[in-house]
Parts: sequence; structure tokens; C-alpha cells
Amino acid sequence: MTAEYAYLFRHALLRDAAHQLQMPLDRARLHELAIEAYEEVCGGRAPQPGLFSSDQQPKGSTHSTDPYAEEIAEHARRACETGKGDIGELVAVRNLYLRRGAEYFERHYDNAGGERLWREHAEIVTGGERSRSLTRASLAAHRAGQWGRASSLLEGALVAARQAGDLKSEGMALRNLGLLYAESGQQSRARRACERAMAILRDAGDASSVASVLGILASIESRSGRVERAERMYRQVLATHRATGNQWDTATALANIAKIRTDRGLVAGAERMLKRAVLLLRALGDRISEGGVLGILASLYGTTGRVALAERTCHQTLAIHQASGARGSRALVLVNLGILYNGTDRLDLAEESFQEALTTLREIGDRPSEGRTLVNLAFLYSNRGQLRASERSFRQALSILRAVGDRTGQGIALAGLAASSYRTGRFALAERLFEQALALHREVRNRRSEGGALGDLACVYAKTGRPTQALRNFERAISIHRQTRNRVSEGSHLCDLAILLLSLSRYKKARRTWLAGVEALREVGETRELKLRITEMRAACARAGAAVFERA
Repeated sequence: MTAEYAYLFRHALLRDAAHQLQMPLDRARLHELAIEAYEEVCGGRAPQPGLFSSDQQPKGSTHSTDPYAEEIAEHARRACETGKGDIGELVAVRNLYLRRGAEYFERHYDNAGGERLWREHAEIVTGGERSRSLTRASLAAHRAGQWGRASSLLEGALVAARQAGDLKSEGMALRNLGLLYAESGQQSRARRACERAMAILRDAGDASSVASVLGILASIESRSGRVERAERMYRQVLATHRATGNQWDTATALANIAKIRTDRGLVAGAERMLKRAVLLLRALGDRISEGGVLGILASLYGTTGRVALAERTCHQTLAIHQASGARGSRALVLVNLGILYNGTDRLDLAEESFQEALTTLREIGDRPSEGRTLVNLAFLYSNRGQLRASERSFRQALSILRAVGDRTGQGIALAGLAASSYRTGRFALAERLFEQALALHREVRNRRSEGGALGDLACVYAKTGRPTQALRNFERAISIHRQTRNRVSEGSHLCDLAILLLSLSRYKKARRTWLAGVEALREVGETRELKLRITEMRAACARAGAAVFERA
């Protein structure tokens, strides 16, 4: 065959024309031969996959036909079109390869491919198997950030499970609906779905799945500010998964406990838990979940002053989520990266990260995360001196965070709005807002933010002629910063305290305090804050007629 003829035969339209010229039975036989050829080249027919589960963990061993499973399934479909031959055998072949292909796409983080093949698989099976296929399709849509489609698929899974009387499949579909509702801020619907799921799964005798639902309820408790209760629930979840040998859910429970403990300022134990979770997920080959835990670890590194390590971990995590197509997870890492850029005076990069994250979070409907990202964007505007834009963003964030019941986020937004009021000389308003923020921080046991609000309120007291109250608040704030290893806020508030001491003519103590604050800011790479503090110190020394604070 000449090169020209070879090219013509490879042309898609000519190939299709040649295919259509064949008689229907001959075409069907050609497709059967194609299946046989694939299987011969790949070492025979693939085995049946392992236990068919509704969860997100691909089951069963790999096979050399897996990369071609979608094509083999399509040949089986087309071979069935004539209605001749062993149709039952061909349907079984299509069922086998659709499922293997869907699980292959899951392992390779192709959410669109996974959803497509699970949908096709659901069309040719019935009952509980159809429910499980639709649930797996919804998980792929969920990971891709297509929450509306994921919810619709789960509704279909529920109908199929109930028609089949399959309790476990019904419970898992309800569990996943609860997760979707919780992540989109619909907390009441989330609770109802989870409570129904738990009752059904208990009746089905599935302790591990009951624990996974309890984990979702714990996340709702955490978002609502009941963090101690949430931690107790997560520890119940962890004990169950360890007892059943469920490594994936053990890692997830460890990460959730670590996140709560980080928010409470108990970072040493949290870091160990996160590293253990990363190792478990790496051993399981679950890159998506590994990336999620690395994102939490990066945030912890940032809040404890290890900025370079935090940034490296963020970029590592971004690469994982980019490859996996996990858009929501990628957006959250962009937010963390934006926070790091903001703290190191790379404001254009910070805004770019926040805006890209916001676009994704709005597209996928993640309202709680949208609210918290608006808070971070507001802090960025404040750093630029764009105070109107900052207040507008804080107020937008508060509206969302109140709607979704995020008490922790509300406290942070109120403190930011208070800081903006302070900077524009509205001290009475700033004081009221800081007090409201403090009440929320204490309610939800957010020690890190409590320390920040105490120190900022001390600045209001200092500015309005109440030095005794200011000194007391600074001492309490700095104590909390040290307990929670919050070096950024410790350095900032030490500098504020130094200026107050200078105004009280306590020069030596003021100088020692200011140098300690500057050292903390230098240690964590807070270049923008450091420049601001040096400018403030020089102005304060000039007003006091004192020598500028310098190192000995």
C-alpha cells in the first residue's frame, strides 16, 4: 500500500464511509473482532472489578485493557446494534469495560471522563447497581465543581436505590447529598439528609459509612462554631475507622481534627496529624485527597511563620489539583497562596490569586468559601489603602457568611471591618465592632482570632486615652499569640505596645519591646508590615523627642 492510500484510509471520514458500506451483520462482526484484538494484545479479557461501592475510592486491581476500556465498551455497544449474535455476552462485555473505564478515569483524575462512563453504565444496569453508578457519577461532577449536576445525579440515585430496596445505596446517596448541602451552605438540609442517612446505614449494619456521615455532621458543627463538640465527633469517627481498618477515612478524620486544633491554636499536635494523613493518602495513591491535606498543612506553615515552606507546599498542592481537575480544591489553595502573597507585600499577585479563586468558587456555588475569600480580598484592599473597597468587600462577605451560618468567618469579617473603621478615625464604631468580633471568636473558641481582636482593641483604647486598659489587652493578646504560635500578630502587637510605652515615657522597655516585635516580623518575612512599623516608630520617637529605636 502506498503512503497516499494509507493516508486516505486513516482519514476519519473515509474510514466511516468504508464502515457504512458494510452489511449490518458484517459491521457487528468487525466490532466483535476489534474487541478480540484489544483483548489479545492486552493479555486477555479483564477480570471483573472488585466490590462495587458508592464511595470515591476506585476498587479492584488494574489491567492492561484499562486505558482502552472506553473504546472496547463502544465496540461492544455497536456490535449489539444489529440485535443478532450473543447479545447477552456483548452487554456483559460493555458493562465490564464501562465500569473499568470509569474507574480508570477516576484513578487518573479525569472527572469528565469518569462522569460520562458512570452515566453510561447507569443506563444499562438496574436497581442498586444503577444507584451506585449514579452516585459515582455525582462524585466525579462534585470533584469538578459541578454541584448542580452532582445534586441531580444523586436524586436519581436515591430513586433507583429506593425502588430496589437497597438500604446501603440509599444511605450513601443521602450522605453525599448531605455533603453537597453542607458545602454550599444549606446547613438545615444537610443535617436532615445526614440524619436520614445515619438511620438507614445503621439499619444496614455499615459502621464505617455511619462514621463517614458523622464526620459530615461534625463539619457542620465546626462551621457553626461548636468546635469542641465537632472535635469530639471527629474523634469518634477516627476511632471507628481505625477499628475497621479504613485507611482513607482514617486520614480524612486526622486532617479534620488537625484543622480544628489549628483554629484553636493547638498547632504542634495538628502538624503531626496532618503529616500522618499525608503519608496514609500517599500510600493509598489518592493524589486528590493528598492535595487537600497538603493545602491545610501549607496554611498551618503560613500561620506559624514558615512562609517559604508554606509557599512551596501551596505550589506543590496546586500542581496536584491542576492535574486532578479538582477546581474547588484548587481555588482554596489559591486563597492560601494569596494570603501568603499579601503578607509578603506582593499585592498584585495576591489580588490575582483571590480573584481567580473567587471566579471558580462562584461558578461551583461554594458560598462559604466565597465569603471567606471576600474577607481576604478586603484585607488586601485595606493594605493598599483602598478603604472603601475594603469595607464593601467585608460587608459582602458578612452577608454571605451570615446566610450560610459561618460564625467563625463572621467574627473574622467583623474584626476586619472594625480595623477599617479604626484606620478612618471612627473609634467608637471600631470599638463596638471589635467587641462583637471578640464575642464571636470566644463563642467558637477561635483563639488565634481572639488574640488578634484583643490586640487591635488595645490600639483603640490607646488611641482614645485609656492606657491602663490598653496595656492589659496587649498583655493578654501577646500571651495568646505565643500560645498559638502566631508570630505575625505577636510582632505587630509588640510594636503597637512599644509605641504606647514610649508615649508613657518608658523608653527602655519600649525599645526592648519594639525590637522583639521587629524580630518576630523579620522571622516570618512580613516585609510590608515591617516597613509600616518602622515608619510608625520613627514618627512616634520624633513626637516623644527620643532617639530612634535601633539595634544595640
